[in-house]
Amino acid sequence: MMKNVIALAATALFSLNASASYTMYDIAGDDRLSGYFIQNDEDLSIAAYTFIIRSSQISHSMQPGMHYGNVMWAQARYNNQGPTRFGVYDARSEAYYSEISFNFSATQTPGTYSFTSYFTAVEDFTWPDWADELKPVTHYFSGTVSGSPLSAGYADLLDTSLAYGDGYYLDGVNHIAPKLNAIPEPTSLALFICGAAGLVSGVRRRKSSK
Repeated sequence: MMKNVIALAATALFSLNASASYTMYDIAGDDRLSGYFIQNDEDLSIAAYTFIIRSSQISHSMQPGMHYGNVMWAQARYNNQGPTRFGVYDARSEAYYSEISFNFSATQTPGTYSFTSYFTAVEDFTWPDWADELKPVTHYFSGTVSGSPLSAGYADLLDTSLAYGDGYYLDGVNHIAPKLNAIPEPTSLALFICGAAGLVSGVRRRKSSK
């Protein structure tokens, strides 16, 4: 009996100390956009990111910085798997205020997802000396992201910052856990389909009897 109690206590202690799992997604496929983002696999929140935009119109980096750059929103994919759809803003630049958003879809390669992205940058009006010198920039990106597990040490660091950082990840990244989509169990889905089929059949019988 005592052995069972000790084993249960040890298991509970291990569970409390275990880190959440994280996935780092590297961006590829569009020469104008590079970088990565890190996702918490348990609640699908975005824990870290760095994006670099280089084109003929702009050379710009986007990194978290509490009030100067952060995650604005996050939305889980329909099956709660793969990368979270999300958007971030950046106001660290002395020239531009920028935003970028990502949408993802599955590919035939496990761990790899296609993405489309919308980026916009407008002049930071807190610098009136540059009025009308910087033109608004808009880019549409597309490519792929490939996921790989984050190291245990980095995962521990993110967990610690979230636990003791007033609900923020490192660098003040907002902890925005998207609402998970309800996915019917196979049995419930089958019953729903049968019920829908019965409803359609009943409507047809009523129409034919008139």
